[in-house]
Amino acid sequence: MKVFFNSIVLKTLFLLLLSSSIFIGIVFFSANYFFSHGYISIVREGIRSIESNINPIISLNLSYDLTDSINEVAQKQLENKKILFIKIESPKLKEPLI
Repeated sequence: MKVFFNSIVLKTLFLLLLSSSIFIGIVFFSANYFFSHGYISIVREGIRSIESNINPIISLNLSYDLTDSINEVAQKQLENKKILFIKIESPKLKEPLI
């Protein structure tokens, strides 16, 4: 049996290969998009929860000008592996605490 380039079998196989590769590409990129956005939202939620935990402590210490205790709170928070950098800016401080 001879197979010609214009035969229906070859056209069907080519169309099947093309449509399956397009489908796999769409599934791959959509899954990558959804999972990456899900991960980013989880990380942001973790950051928000850490901020909401330390904001009252820092604001109370700022109101009484206790910069040493602010540094202690910041050092305790820096022990967390998710936190890389803390910068505290306030009009009461002469320069930002890093």
